[in-house]
Amino acid sequence: MEKIEFIPEQMTVSALCLGSGSFGAEVSEADAFRQIDCFLDAGGSFIDTARIYGAWMGRGEGLSETTLGHYFMQTGRRHELAISTKGGHPLWGTAKPRLQPRELAEDVKQSLQALKTDYIDLYYLHRDNPELPVEEILTALEALRSTGLIRHYACSNWALPRLKEAQAAAQKLGYIGFSANQLMWSLADINQAAVDWDLCAMNAETYTYQQQQQLPVMAYSSLAHGYWVKRQQGLPIKETFQRLYQTPVTDQLYQLLTNELPEGYSVLDISLLYFSRRPFPAVPIAAFRSEEQLKQALAAMEKPYPEAFMQKIHSIKPY
Repeated sequence: MEKIEFIPEQMTVSALCLGSGSFGAEVSEADAFRQIDCFLDAGGSFIDTARIYGAWMGRGEGLSETTLGHYFMQTGRRHELAISTKGGHPLWGTAKPRLQPRELAEDVKQSLQALKTDYIDLYYLHRDNPELPVEEILTALEALRSTGLIRHYACSNWALPRLKEAQAAAQKLGYIGFSANQLMWSLADINQAAVDWDLCAMNAETYTYQQQQQLPVMAYSSLAHGYWVKRQQGLPIKETFQRLYQTPVTDQLYQLLTNELPEGYSVLDISLLYFSRRPFPAVPIAAFRSEEQLKQALAAMEKPYPEAFMQKIHSIKPY
């Protein structure tokens, strides 16, 4: 699989990131192990998780991280992967922000214990606390970085004005600042009005900022929750996702994908290759219910970039 310099001169990873949000929950540990083996054997080297993942199962947080930790203990393959994990999420079922220094330190400690590792390659703040000064948050992250517990820190679901404020503050303080941004982004156009209040999705203004700053992006929900396949096959689409993706731009893209899809390519192929050749580092995160689905995605990453067709895609949706 192609490798990209995600954080310039600091972190090179595979062009696809394996999402593990369902590991230990909807995906059993045994099936998760098979997926990770398959991903690594195909040249994958980037995996995404979060402290909160699995909390919805009623067994507490950390099911995904714990599954990964068990895998590393059994296989010794930790060194083959760059780990992206996230902390600072409100406790499940609450909306109370958790970005105080002691809370971040505790989340990092618990993630390290669950992952059975002594460092995290890329640590994301899963949410923001707009009432907390960015300087205080950055200072806490710098303290964690200086100990070597995290190698890089980044933000997820931060509104663009707060992201700009944080990067400006980091420059004044002499800090490295956020090394990446993780947000909702997919080939399917996103109805911004339907995005949950505490989430952030790619838009034209954010895209311009990412390009200007050369700030890397990890795209979650990169396959649009299976929207394209379900629409093609006439399968039911949850009302939530209908509101999220049903836009005039998405309709135009659907017509193009239906009528002019290049021979030998699937909608899955185009959905993943859509993130290639961006003016800043961009990696889609994709999660799978089965090893077979993963293998289809891995095959997609090996296909040539369909330049002419992608130009048509970008003429409809530039970002």
